[in-house]
Amino acid sequence: MKSLDEGDTPITAEGLKNDMNEHRKEEERLRREIPEFVNVSIFQINCKDIRNLYVGKHSQIIDKEVKLIAQKAKELNYNLSTKFDEINERIQSSQEHRGTYRD
Repeated sequence: MKSLDEGDTPITAEGLKNDMNEHRKEEERLRREIPEFVNVSIFQINCKDIRNLYVGKHSQIIDKEVKLIAQKAKELNYNLSTKFDEINERIQSSQEHRGTYRD
């Protein structure tokens, strides 16, 4: 998932959401179109395992994208809190500074 977050144009939250929806649709399509078993003459071929493997790959991508969104939200929250603290400190020091002139 690093490739989604790196480069000249990192993917947006909306882009991640759309990508996750596409993977969910692909999961459902694979479940619908790949049968559990296929009969070929007298043989019965188990397709369930390969279907689950492909569905699992899409699930893994979705999970990684959710983690990426959570990581980005934490980073943005930290940056916002840090900026707020800086502004708050400036306001407090400005008020203290003005108080020393009044006395």
